[in-house]
Amino acid sequence: MYRGTMLLGASHVIDPSRPVDDRHGPSAERRLRHAGALMFGAGALTLCLVTFTPDPDASDHGGLRLAALACSLIAALLVAWRSAPGPVLHAVPPAGAVMVAVVTALAEPVGLTPAFFLWPMLVAAYFLPPREVAVDVVLALVLCAVTLALFVEPGLRIAMFIGVVAIVGVASGVVVALRAEVLQLVERLRAQATLDALTGAANRWEFERRLLEELQRAAKRRTDFFARIGGEEFALILPDTDADGATVLAEGLRSALARAALTHPVTLSVGVTDRTTSGIAAPDLLAAADAALYAAKRQGRDRIARAPAARVLAA
Repeated sequence: MYRGTMLLGASHVIDPSRPVDDRHGPSAERRLRHAGALMFGAGALTLCLVTFTPDPDASDHGGLRLAALACSLIAALLVAWRSAPGPVLHAVPPAGAVMVAVVTALAEPVGLTPAFFLWPMLVAAYFLPPREVAVDVVLALVLCAVTLALFVEPGLRIAMFIGVVAIVGVASGVVVALRAEVLQLVERLRAQATLDALTGAANRWEFERRLLEELQRAAKRRTDFFARIGGEEFALILPDTDADGATVLAEGLRSALARAALTHPVTLSVGVTDRTTSGIAAPDLLAAADAALYAAKRQGRDRIARAPAARVLAA
């Protein structure tokens, strides 16, 4: 299952911190937008601080302040544009790399400015698929190489470029690898929290959560849900099915199980209820199904019993 979650197209935004069923939706896109706004906002603040500190060569301050203004505008746009389309969000890391290249060209002296290529690449490594991260890293390194070749003295170019390659390449690779481990761990923990270890069926907690969900949807779903809720007891939610239909299905299950038991006899006792008579509260439904189940056992086992007031199904 985990591998299936990783086979994503390049248009997907990934947020490893979100639940599995919400990892690629609006929440992930919103957090990418916020991360981009934070990155450009931090860039603007950094540039402003640089231009207001004592500097023997202030010739670059005008250009750096314009770059700070541009970063501020981009940050504000990302904060305000709540419905920003996918292409805009995917352009955040490349745009950050372009801005770092511009600042590197403006800075006098260049100092540690090329190291800031790391910022947009970390954003890409956390939110974007590995192939897209690789493309963004290559773009950043190309921009870095061109900028250093055009605006930095020859004696520093190679050393600076090697430093940027090491910093950006290693950090991006580590984040991508850690993200994959986090995704795998979250998926495994989710399975442990919702599945019964002995049978592989859903556990009681997941069953009750699903039951509440189905009740809230007025039983509009048509997907049955099966779970082990304790010991030798199992439960089945049958959306859009009344007690009569549940009884027919339970009898079919009982007969099929009896036919399949070739070496040892197997019996199935079932308690049936529905919401029309037991009410819509999950505890009432479970209690009614449980009472019907024990009535079936008292009557000799291997039979179906319906609660006097309605029931969803316990084994």
